[in-house]
Amino acid sequence: MRLGSGLLRNKKAMIICMIPLLVVSFMCFASMKTGWFFKIDEYGIYTRGPYWSVQVIVNYFYFLFTTIHALVVAHNEPSSLLRKQYYVLAMFLIAPFIGGLLQLYIGNHPFVAPATSIAMLFIFINIQGSLIHNDSLTGLYNRKSAEKYIEELKVRASEDSPFYLFKMGIDGFKEINDEHGYIEGDNVLKIVAKVLQKVTDKHSGLVSRL
Repeated sequence: MRLGSGLLRNKKAMIICMIPLLVVSFMCFASMKTGWFFKIDEYGIYTRGPYWSVQVIVNYFYFLFTTIHALVVAHNEPSSLLRKQYYVLAMFLIAPFIGGLLQLYIGNHPFVAPATSIAMLFIFINIQGSLIHNDSLTGLYNRKSAEKYIEELKVRASEDSPFYLFKMGIDGFKEINDEHGYIEGDNVLKIVAKVLQKVTDKHSGLVSRL
């Protein structure tokens, strides 16, 4: 499941977005010598450095951007099935964000790590639950999910807003299984599924294995 951000398809924009993260990473490692972000004295006591707020601003920018983007995509997604997944992604980012705010004002307590652990557990539970909607081999949605999605489209469809349904098969697939074995046949299914998924990601569609 992807957010479909244009940044992921624009290498130049992606590199620009990574620059602040790379700078903060360098300054973090350098802080062991320079004390930019933190200092640890001879007694092992931690204190914040003069540029400590820089890493906070950069980190929270990434958190906020991704969370807001996930919420916007979820709001604009007509399918309740896909919309739920986007909200799950947004929730994963909100928990560490709240933990970071608490740690920002109560610096002696590690709130970020427990909040991230809770968020990861939340994601794991939702992933386990989503397995009933996905084909185990290709990762595509299964027949049950496709039928639910189509029913939603039928409710919203009109002459001005039609929907299109394509049913596809793979030519010569039986021969591939017979000549090369079922393992290669499975690999073919995965490759085709990956290509179809890329196409539907660009057009806000859904692809499933029936």
